[in-house]
Amino acid sequence: MSTAEKKDPYKKVDLTTPSVNWSSKYNLVKYEKSTAQNILKSTFYCHIGFIDPKSKRAVVLPRQYGLAGDKIYLHGPDLYHYKDADPAFTSESRLYKLAKEGLEVCVTVSIVDGLGFGRSAIHATLHYRSVVIYGTARQVVDDKAKEKALEAFAEHIAPGYYSKESRAASPEERKQVGIIEIEFDHVSSKQRTGEPRKGEGDPEGKWAGSVSFYLACGEPKNASYIDKDMQPPKYVDDLCKRSTPTVEVTPAHGTEEDWAAGAPL
Repeated sequence: MSTAEKKDPYKKVDLTTPSVNWSSKYNLVKYEKSTAQNILKSTFYCHIGFIDPKSKRAVVLPRQYGLAGDKIYLHGPDLYHYKDADPAFTSESRLYKLAKEGLEVCVTVSIVDGLGFGRSAIHATLHYRSVVIYGTARQVVDDKAKEKALEAFAEHIAPGYYSKESRAASPEERKQVGIIEIEFDHVSSKQRTGEPRKGEGDPEGKWAGSVSFYLACGEPKNASYIDKDMQPPKYVDDLCKRSTPTVEVTPAHGTEEDWAAGAPL
């Protein structure tokens, strides 16, 4: 990989270029850092795919992530939790072991914002935002780097939790946590907004429109070992206020006159 490509992971390359289809015709795939970063900041759950060299099979795993610029951190295994009970025990995951030598991966992040229903069933649409990341997974072993990664995890999900409302993990605790780092090589994003298509032959008098989905938080519950009347801190209040509404914008696929038969999803 060239130095130029590494400097700009958001540059369009063959790997991130869609085939000639709806995605390319209506410019759904974007190569903008701001777009990708905004999507990555809006959630904290991803799926990571790789080829297992032993079985030669594709593996896809769900993971929590923390964003730190043009890289993400993944929680690896609890490395020593069972060591006292069984010195021979290892809880190192397959992904963590493979990341020791560097493992090429593909990470996807997706947010469903809603559904669109046309008056023809073929015009049902999904409103979504997504990011695809290509990179190399590597173990984080340096203690200072681990501390930085753990902070990124916490602050990504609940800003203020790590920096103001909790103690930092001790060096001994950090030894017990496996961390995986994925620096971005190539990044693209894709999103669909707008109302469902109106088509010829649609039945009059039938409803068409969109239904938005939102991230919802339940009522915070105090842990059993703190004062039952203690109020949640600001980072919890802020977390509970977060939502992911569909942004009402002009349909992302052009106007009705631009559309061929069928419905882009």
